[in-house]
Amino acid sequence: MKDTLAWLEYCKSLAPAVVETCTKVSVSSGPGALVKALGQALPDWKFRHAMSRGGWYRLGGILDQ
Repeated sequence: MKDTLAWLEYCKSLAPAVVETCTKVSVSSGPGALVKALGQALPDWKFRHAMSRGGWYRLGGILDQ
């Protein structure tokens, strides 16, 4: 249980950097710019463009591991 709570708190600590980065990066700059900016904001994490769909853009993603 402690590990689960620690992970939750760790994820919460990342949220401000993710929100700030997603707010600063223009949608028109494309997913590559967002991936690059997130990588700079959180260098310990690897970000990549995983999927695109026309007509929508939202914060979120697919976790594959």
